[in-house]
Amino acid sequence: MAKNQKGKHKFTAPIFNKNTTPNGGVNIDKSMSNAILRTKENNMDYQPNFTVSAQAISMVAEISALTERYAISLEMADSLKLRRANKIKTIQSSLAIEGNTLSVKQVTDILDGKRVVAPLREIQEVKNAINAYDIFPELDPFSVDDLLKVHKVMMAALVDEPGKFRKGGVGISDGKKLFI
Repeated sequence: MAKNQKGKHKFTAPIFNKNTTPNGGVNIDKSMSNAILRTKENNMDYQPNFTVSAQAISMVAEISALTERYAISLEMADSLKLRRANKIKTIQSSLAIEGNTLSVKQVTDILDGKRVVAPLREIQEVKNAINAYDIFPELDPFSVDDLLKVHKVMMAALVDEPGKFRKGGVGISDGKKLFI
């Protein structure tokens, strides 16, 4: 190994004689001293006794590409699972703020199309929230029309006029006392 300017060892890659073989590969010429890999620690010489063919290089490149595709598919699967979990928890927690008592498991079951034993209104709220969640990417958060559009989706089968502004006053109560 040669030393660089800072005194540290650097690896020098071997240079191969590019005589092609009958099958299109590359011969490693044993007589070339540059083809010898040498380490400073044990001062041992190693000279591989093989021929690198174009087919072998092609196969290594294909394996590398397939490995990368597999790694990307695993990342995508993890990303989809995370998005699904976030969707479920977002819907459940947002509806819980409004008094919906369904659990994360129940919301998951509704999303999966399974039957859930719960008040029909709460099941409808979850179904509406799922539909609203799915259209969020196409909505403009600064558009009044889109606000009414998502309100129509969220309140479908829950109020008389979903997707429209209220015409009367609304109050907040604890069941006995009116606060506003």
